[in-house]
Amino acid sequence: MKKIVMFVYGTIATDARVQRAADCLARNFEVILLSVRGKSQVAVGDGKYSNIFIDCGSQRKEFKLFSFLGKCFEFIKREKPDIVYAHDYYSTLLAYFLLRQRKRPKLIYDAHELIIPNAHYNIGHRLKFFGWFEKRIVNKVDLLVCTSQERGELMKKHYRLNDNPLVVRNISQLTTCFEIEDNVLKERLNEFFAKPGLTLVYAGAITKERMVDKLLDVAVDLVPTYKLLIIGGGGYLEELKCEVEKYPSLTCMCTGALPYRVLGSVLRRCDVGYVYYPVDSYNNIYCASNKVYEYASISLPMLSNRNPTLVKIFESAGIGVACEDYKLGLMEIAAKKDQMKHNCEVFTKNNKWENESEILLKAVSSL
Repeated sequence: MKKIVMFVYGTIATDARVQRAADCLARNFEVILLSVRGKSQVAVGDGKYSNIFIDCGSQRKEFKLFSFLGKCFEFIKREKPDIVYAHDYYSTLLAYFLLRQRKRPKLIYDAHELIIPNAHYNIGHRLKFFGWFEKRIVNKVDLLVCTSQERGELMKKHYRLNDNPLVVRNISQLTTCFEIEDNVLKERLNEFFAKPGLTLVYAGAITKERMVDKLLDVAVDLVPTYKLLIIGGGGYLEELKCEVEKYPSLTCMCTGALPYRVLGSVLRRCDVGYVYYPVDSYNNIYCASNKVYEYASISLPMLSNRNPTLVKIFESAGIGVACEDYKLGLMEIAAKKDQMKHNCEVFTKNNKWENESEILLKAVSSL
C-alpha cells in the first residue's frame, strides 16, 4: 500500500477539510497526518489514519511555523512517502523546497484560500510572502486542488495554468452521534438552552472581520425573543466577551472552540445559524464555506450578509436569508422556517461529500 504524508499548519480537531481528505484517502493509502499540537488532542480519524501532533515550542508565531515545517521536512525525509499532501498556503514554503529535491515524492497542494490580489483589496505583506511561494509551486506540483470552480478559474488565469485545478468542494455534513465529554461545559449548555428564547448561533473563527459584534447588536435589540450562542476561538474572543458583559439582559454564551465531531450535537439545538463573509478580497467574495453545508446538514436556517456567493446559494436553494438588515432577515426566516428546514434537507441530499471524495480519491490514485 502506498504511503501519503499529509501536513497542515494548524490543530486538526477543528479542521474539517483536512479530516475529510485524510479519511477519504485512507481507504486506499496508508495516511499519516502531521498537525500542530493543540491544548487538547482528539482522535479524529477513528483509526483509519495516523495523526502525529508536532510540538512547535513556545516561540513567536512566525518561528513556530518554521519549527513545524522543519520537523515535517525531517519526517518526510525519514519516512520516504510515495505522496506528500500539503494543505493551505502555510505549506507552500515546504512544498517549494520539496520540489527542488532531486528525488522527491509526488506532491499535492490543496489551496484552501485564494491569495490573489485585486484592485480593491490589499492582501498585505504576509499573504504576499506566501503568494510568492504559491506562484512558484502551482505549475510544478503533481496535483493542484482548490475548493470551487470559480476559485479554480481565478487561479488558472492569475498563475497562467495549463489546466484548471481539481475542484473538491468544501462539503461538510455534521454528525449528531457524539456528545460533549466535558461535563462542566455540557451542564452550562443545558442551562443555556433551558432559558427562554430562540437561539441565534455563530460557529467559527472569532475575528473582527466576521462581524460577530453586529450579531450581538441585533440579539440585544431582540431580547427576549432571541438569545446568542457563540462557538469558536480567535483573537477577538476576549474583547467580544467584554462587549457581552455590557448587556446583562441578553442571554449569551461563548463556548470557545469545540471539536468538530461534537459540533452537530450542539448546533441541532439552535434555531438560526449566522454566516458572514466580507465583500473585499477574492477569498471572501468567492467564499467556499464549510458552514453553509454544516448548518444545512442539521436543517438549520441561515442568516448572512449580502456576500455574492451566499446570495446565490440562498436564493437558489431557499435555505437562508442574505441581507443587510438582520432584524428583517430574522423575521423572514421566522415566517419561512418550516420551508427552509425542508429546503436544507433537499440541499444536503443534493450536495454529498461522498461525491467529492470519489473525485479526490480517483485523482490521487492516478498519480
